Amino acid sequence: MGFYYDYSKIDAYPCPIKIVVSRRGLGKTFGKLKMAFERFVTKHYKFIYVVETGEMVKELTKNNGDKFWCALIEFYSERDTSRKRYFFDKITNVDTVEEDEATENGEMFKKVNPNAKLVGGTIKINGETAGYIVDMNSYGEIKRNNFNGVKYIIVDEFISEKMDKTTLDNPRKISSILQSVARLRDVTVYLLGNAIRMDDPILSRMGFKITKYGFYKKYDKHGLFSVLHFVDPAEYPDFAQAYEESVAGRFARMIGETNEEDNEFLTDLPNEARLTNFRYKKNGYSINIVKENIIITIKELDDGNMACVPFSSNSNTNTLYCLTEKEQGYKLGYNVICNKLLKQSLFNMLKSGIIKYYSEVEYSKLKNILQGV
Repeated sequence: MGFYYDYSKIDAYPCPIKIVVSRRGLGKTFGKLKMAFERFVTKHYKFIYVVETGEMVKELTKNNGDKFWCALIEFYSERDTSRKRYFFDKITNVDTVEEDEATENGEMFKKVNPNAKLVGGTIKINGETAGYIVDMNSYGEIKRNNFNGVKYIIVDEFISEKMDKTTLDNPRKISSILQSVARLRDVTVYLLGNAIRMDDPILSRMGFKITKYGFYKKYDKHGLFSVLHFVDPAEYPDFAQAYEESVAGRFARMIGETNEEDNEFLTDLPNEARLTNFRYKKNGYSINIVKENIIITIKELDDGNMACVPFSSNSNTNTLYCLTEKEQGYKLGYNVICNKLLKQSLFNMLKSGIIKYYSEVEYSKLKNILQGV
């Protein structure tokens, strides 16, 4: 294998959603931005680049997007192939500086002025709109924009370091962005993430549960819908060796901050609280609990413990239960009824340690539901 992530295998799958989870620094983002830039130049396909926060957008758009484009400009500036020379001419405008004005020792140098810029949230290449950069939290502000010509949506670092209420809402944010950008258009979506947390709300909602390295597939009634590649670091030994010898790698190893490189996932959920038994008690206790737009299901297991699992809607479900009166009413397509006794029951279950969790996502959802009640 090469030094950076090779997209050829995952791109060979005929599906619209492609997910790559790997160690940090493997070139996932660079590889897809490079593809998006080249496809705009050669085919005029536009792209959307999605980051986590508005602060990230502000940082990337400073100085006409220097940070956004610098890696690509550096890559093409090598000009050691005809392809690189071609795209270097497309991404830059090179001016020769007079000898006596160039440097203190009189050497000539090339001043590189990028033709690729970020103007606000709009990606410009040679003065044309090539796409847009948006953050997850602005999903509600982009609905009226015109995204004609968008072929690719690149979601960067979709796996958050923290599991909080904002993170739990990421599936809805991404879905809203896709609705605004794609609607009926044929697009390919790339979700790129570092191996940070064992569980992620987006992957959980899609039905992915990572257990080992390799490719995972999800189908719907129309065929193959999504492929996830959990990348084995051993596939990229050159990168691993270079990182191991780098200052950053040596420092991380010295202070014991190597979880991402070793794929030792962070989690707030104790191993003993993870579900290993999915045998539910026949006609046992089962209830769906909601707070705002967060829903979980508590079900009784054969062994006497309780399972906190993802909510699965079906035709027999018409009622959800909440813990405070202000949550009552009709929302999310269900009748929501307050059950104040349920709050104490949940606290008793937690105190006795009988609740087991499908993943950290459900663990965090239950904590969020109980917070402030």
